[in-house]
Amino acid sequence: MVTLAGRLLALLILIIRVDKNWLEWLALIGVLLLARFRPSFGAKQFRRVEALCGRLARKRGLSVAAIGLTTVALRLALLPLMPVPQPLITDEFSHLLLADTLAHGRLANPAHPMWKYFETIHVIQQPTYSSMYFPAQGMFLAAGQLLGNPWFGVLISVGLMSAAVLWMLQGWFPPGWALLGGVICVVRYGLFTYWMNSYWGGAAGAIGGALVLGAIPRIHRSMRCRHFVLLAIGLLILVNSRPFEGAALALPAAISLLNWLRRQRGAVLRKAWLRAVPAFLLVLAAGGFLTTRYFRAVTGDPLLAPYRVNQRTYGWPLTLAWFTVTPVTHTWQPMHDYYLWEVQQHEKFQVRTHVMENGLDAIVLWSFFVGPLLSVPLIFLPAVWRDRRRRLLVATAGCMILALAVEQSRYPHYAGPATCVALALVVASLRHMRAAGRHIGRRRALPRMLLAAALACPVVLALMPVHRIVLGTVNPYTCWRCSTPGNLERASVLNRFRDMPGLHLLIVRNGPKHNWMNEWVWNEADIDHAKVVWARDAGDGNRALLQYFRNRTVWIVEPDCTPPRVSKYTVSSR
Repeated sequence: MVTLAGRLLALLILIIRVDKNWLEWLALIGVLLLARFRPSFGAKQFRRVEALCGRLARKRGLSVAAIGLTTVALRLALLPLMPVPQPLITDEFSHLLLADTLAHGRLANPAHPMWKYFETIHVIQQPTYSSMYFPAQGMFLAAGQLLGNPWFGVLISVGLMSAAVLWMLQGWFPPGWALLGGVICVVRYGLFTYWMNSYWGGAAGAIGGALVLGAIPRIHRSMRCRHFVLLAIGLLILVNSRPFEGAALALPAAISLLNWLRRQRGAVLRKAWLRAVPAFLLVLAAGGFLTTRYFRAVTGDPLLAPYRVNQRTYGWPLTLAWFTVTPVTHTWQPMHDYYLWEVQQHEKFQVRTHVMENGLDAIVLWSFFVGPLLSVPLIFLPAVWRDRRRRLLVATAGCMILALAVEQSRYPHYAGPATCVALALVVASLRHMRAAGRHIGRRRALPRMLLAAALACPVVLALMPVHRIVLGTVNPYTCWRCSTPGNLERASVLNRFRDMPGLHLLIVRNGPKHNWMNEWVWNEADIDHAKVVWARDAGDGNRALLQYFRNRTVWIVEPDCTPPRVSKYTVSSR
């Protein structure tokens, strides 16, 4: 017993150390103390707020629009404290390249004659110059770029995510409970996470998952073509954002839908096969055609994704258990260092010494999607499973957990499609928690505590942004690899040369201890017409590059100096 208690204490300490959300842990302690000693505190005020929100919740379309616009408005209001971020992670620059390509009306860019000098992580140079990623995130960023800044696309995507999640919850729960889940979505994912405050992504997959799981209960209740169309759109978004995780989410939904269609008879069945299913297949076919057309423009093969081209050329990514390590020779040291890191992570995963890492990954995902406060109602998950109407949600969560278990990445955007599932399980658990508090008996301490905790957890969570702002603890850029609003040093150098007259070529000379995560060689989609071009330093091998860009002023950039050094390129600087 002592050993078990010690292990549980050690696990709790590990969770707290990994989570590092001290404010929420303190709030959890406060909620538990309040539920124990003052269970009726604020009950009257809460009922008033509940009645007010209930009127909005019953207007389903209005509440969906309101939650999306609120997400956008709140983040814009926080711009003085949290400015528009600069890209930092290699993935972000790759998504921005795709956005720039799409914003210029192209699906891909022709391979550049000097492409060897521009090789960088997560970008393919042959047969075209393109991002390796699927196009969903790039499409949002391209829309933002057309509006003035790619980050506006991030803002729009997260607003749409909040709206889609609320729409999904409305299909599974009464309007008031669905609105509560939508508010939690805004507070937990819509303001302070890297999904909103970087270009890395996450919201696109969440939108796709919400559309798929929101369409299923509506189809069960009423056979309408628009729900089949939204289901098809959700599947297409998943295919073009997180195809592997999207498949894991869509599998239980597909089984549920096919089983429901199998049981239908008469007019309902005829309506399904004559109207709804053809509309679904038509939208799916149109989206599939556009996706294969994008693949063909980038790789030359309609069935070959840029992701696979990058893997064959450079040896990564190796995120799935069945990917094999391909020996690859790299021209540039930063790319080889990244390759070695990928191989090391993959080998650790293969020999299953990754058990501890899997545990840490689970803690990180729990911290992002649920956290301490929302974990309290999850003690009622067994009751959710016993509710046959909610079993699809639990089955989907289990399927997603299995899919994530064969991946070696702990980043929450991998699990983005399951955002609505996490919130739905929390909302369902809260409902059971509140019902248990009402039906056990009001004179006993336990039901009063359950009622108080069910009320206090979401309320305190909704107040967390206020606490962050008042206490000055706003730091939305912590995403397990960065704790700053992007690579400000590179952005400063880039802006300096954009403001200077003429065209410029910046040759990046890395130091002997250069970290591949601090990558500076990223270019626009149209390299030849860009005001600033970044290239790698090949020493004496720069002649061809200098001859090609002879109409530009050439500079040497040394990012590993403190601060980064920029100097005019001369013969002696080779």
